[in-house]
Amino acid sequence: MLSTSAVTSTSVKETPLERTELLRSKPVVVERFVQLLMPILIDVYAASVVTPIRIKTLTGLLKAISFLDADAIKQVFMVCRMQPLPFET
Repeated sequence: MLSTSAVTSTSVKETPLERTELLRSKPVVVERFVQLLMPILIDVYAASVVTPIRIKTLTGLLKAISFLDADAIKQVFMVCRMQPLPFET
């Protein structure tokens, strides 16, 4: 016997095309999401030495910014300024 959660999760599956269309139709929400997520992913990348973790964070960054237009990417990078390295001061 299937549980209610199993039935709803299998009947509500979206195709990648539907998810892509949804993300493209909400640019403000995606931009805000990327603004919040980018500093975290950059910190995780910088703090990790394990190659698979670094690859996953870069993949996440690339997937996130792929839904932004050029102006939104500029805005995200302006908000997410990198701190200078200690030897650069």
